[in-house]
Amino acid sequence: MNIAETLKFFRQKKNLSQSEAKPKDMSQPAYSSIERGDRSITMKELQEYLDNTSISPNEFFSFSDFDKKQNEFKKVFYTLSASVSTNTDTAAKKELIDYYNFFNENKWTNQRYLANYISIKHFYSQYLNEIEQFNSIELDLIFDNLYNKQSYFYYDYQILSSVIGYLHPAKAENILTKMIPLSYINQRDTATISQAYAALNNIISVSIYSNMFKQAKRYLEIAEKNNMGFNEYKFKLDLMYLENLLLYLETGKSTYLSKIDEYKDIIKKLGMTHHLKQIETEMKLLTFEKNPQKLLEKYNVTLMTPSEYNINQ
Repeated sequence: MNIAETLKFFRQKKNLSQSEAKPKDMSQPAYSSIERGDRSITMKELQEYLDNTSISPNEFFSFSDFDKKQNEFKKVFYTLSASVSTNTDTAAKKELIDYYNFFNENKWTNQRYLANYISIKHFYSQYLNEIEQFNSIELDLIFDNLYNKQSYFYYDYQILSSVIGYLHPAKAENILTKMIPLSYINQRDTATISQAYAALNNIISVSIYSNMFKQAKRYLEIAEKNNMGFNEYKFKLDLMYLENLLLYLETGKSTYLSKIDEYKDIIKKLGMTHHLKQIETEMKLLTFEKNPQKLLEKYNVTLMTPSEYNINQ
């Protein structure tokens, strides 16, 4: 629904007349023209409408197709991810490659285009020949793009979560410590904070895969010290898992393996079967086959899927 349709939707669901929903100083015909889409509503008018209908801004915009172009891209991105390994959805593949070519040509236009371009490369370069892998020159440009900023917002953190595992360890630490902890934490939305969490999770995982245990410990300390104001229990559980995984790989003590089993039981009970399968694959490669290279190949240098790094949720 567009803005006009969303205004009408909530008013009707609340069983309110246009006169009851409209701003106090607006005539009923003027409000009617807004619902018809003949004129736009101002922020002040929208705030009064939300007060009159008792609808929160977040709820209103979650129903409105306010970001239509991005939502259309997300739909293609996620649709193809379900079948990309079998190469069965050729229509979605073509659409995604069209998006990739567009974002590639326009990636330096704005951060949204750059973030979407990077997300496509991060996930799909391992499946589609048409999607090139990152190269060192491109990664340097992306690093400079982030490092030279003074303030960071949603798409910056989306970029960080996707590329941090590809960066040289020194650059990864430099940009991470500049962008985390988040400024204005109390004003941040959960999607932005989730991207910051994902960046931490990714760099810890890649450090473990690379046997860089000292760096992994330092990143774990950063994650644990920086309470980002968001009760993301899955992230906290994942941190406990990564910490116990690191300690088990360092010491070989079964105590830590038991704690990992407890973590697996929790996510199993929560119905997170895909995530459980990832953890079991990760554990097998790291502890039994001792072949972390297979995990690093996902970065060409974690086991993250599109739904887990949350494109513009």
